[in-house]
Amino acid sequence: MPISKIILRASILILLFITAISFEQAVSSRLLSMIGIFLLWQIWILLRTHGRHRPWHFWIDGIFLLLLEGQSQYAVNYWLHSMFAMIFLEAGLSLWRNRDVWCLIPLVMMAMWKFAYQLYYLWNARSISEFLFNLATFLFIMALIYGRVTQREYALQQERQILLEERQRISQEIHDSVGHQLTALIMQLEILHIQWKDAQLPPAFFQQLEEAKASARRCLQETRNAVYTMRDDGLGLKQIQEFIQQMRIQQRLTIEYQLDPELQHLIIPPELGFALYRMVQEALTNAMKHAPGMPITITIKRKDNLIQCEIQNPLKAFQSEEAPFQAGFGLQTMRQRLESLGGQLQVIQQNDEFLLIGQVPYQLKLEEEMIGHHRKEEA
Repeated sequence: MPISKIILRASILILLFITAISFEQAVSSRLLSMIGIFLLWQIWILLRTHGRHRPWHFWIDGIFLLLLEGQSQYAVNYWLHSMFAMIFLEAGLSLWRNRDVWCLIPLVMMAMWKFAYQLYYLWNARSISEFLFNLATFLFIMALIYGRVTQREYALQQERQILLEERQRISQEIHDSVGHQLTALIMQLEILHIQWKDAQLPPAFFQQLEEAKASARRCLQETRNAVYTMRDDGLGLKQIQEFIQQMRIQQRLTIEYQLDPELQHLIIPPELGFALYRMVQEALTNAMKHAPGMPITITIKRKDNLIQCEIQNPLKAFQSEEAPFQAGFGLQTMRQRLESLGGQLQVIQQNDEFLLIGQVPYQLKLEEEMIGHHRKEEA
């Protein structure tokens, strides 16, 4: 948050607080308590200013205000109570997801506590009208915040969709230009090898020709991998489910697949989906090789800010008595792919089962960069 906004917020809160305590005419002990609570609150606000705001940050703000109002000699000190509006205003400018807005309901309950208390002990037209008016005001503010966050979230999705379409267009151009040129190069090298096969040329010439063809094939394969990674419709969660169904039918494997419902509509980056797909593919290949006929359980779920993929299959009796497991080339490649995305791979061989646990961060750098970009624009 820019320093100008921090100073403006602090100035408004200090002005409201000075006005509130001027009406209190409290004894010195109560006045010192209110000043101490207010200073602690300001320190907390400065601490939470650095970093991304969470709904529970504003719950703590509400608790500080409840403590301040608890020291007031009035049923409702409207100057203190108006600080709740400041919290809601900051929440509307800071939160970025619809589900975060619903987490502000406890803050509404904190803001309405004094009016509910007054209504309980003083049931008349004035207390009822004040309760209903303030409740309607806070619900209206929440509706405005929800609308703003929804619009902002939609704008992020649209921007991300445009970026993904651009990536797909670039990948298609790479495939059509570089990919075709490399394919033509490999074919020309093959024709050259056939034409000069009977010529009296030194063996080193043909060896270098083979090395050139191998380099061209590797370059073509790396280009294809890059294209598949850039394409949004490449390998991802949907393709994992299709691959599992294909393995059930073709290889007659018994596979139990569990996908976290929260992930079904989550847009994940292509490189992350590609890594998860290759992990499932390699794990099923190993299971068919080392534990044929045994059931396999695949679970993909969210865990905090990670996507976790667990693949478990029982071991046969003779396998559990063998030497400790040694990771092969496939698992080493899998681990390197996950670590390159900031994740990790755990390989666990227990007495009667083999377990792979892969974890990758699901929050996109792209999304964070877009949020930061929009915040700079608003600043």
